[in-house]
Amino acid sequence: MNEQLEKYCISGSETILSAIERIEQNNMRSVFVIQDGRVVGVVSQGDILRAIIMGSNLYTQINKIMTTSFIYLRKKDIKEAIRLFKTYYFSLIPVLTDDFKLKDVILFTDLINMLELNENDRSR
Repeated sequence: MNEQLEKYCISGSETILSAIERIEQNNMRSVFVIQDGRVVGVVSQGDILRAIIMGSNLYTQINKIMTTSFIYLRKKDIKEAIRLFKTYYFSLIPVLTDDFKLKDVILFTDLINMLELNENDRSR
């Protein structure tokens, strides 16, 4: 996997504490759970808070709290990504191969930067 993408990923056998650290590192409020090289779930800050409220501790494995039903794209489609960001308020969307391997990530901040560039180009 691309080194740039690794900061958005965590193994399902890692702990909630590890996920918190990875989320802090990537600054995107969630991480993708990887098993056998494939994305099998997502864990967000909200998932972590709910798990702790329900009695999990910082050493609970991520695969016990991950969301296995998640939104993803098969190709980097910016129009579709904008629609998904507006509908679900995600901070990032995975772009997956047919066998669920992570090939790219679309960040909400990337779209904001792109829109700012377009606005700057129009105002010139």
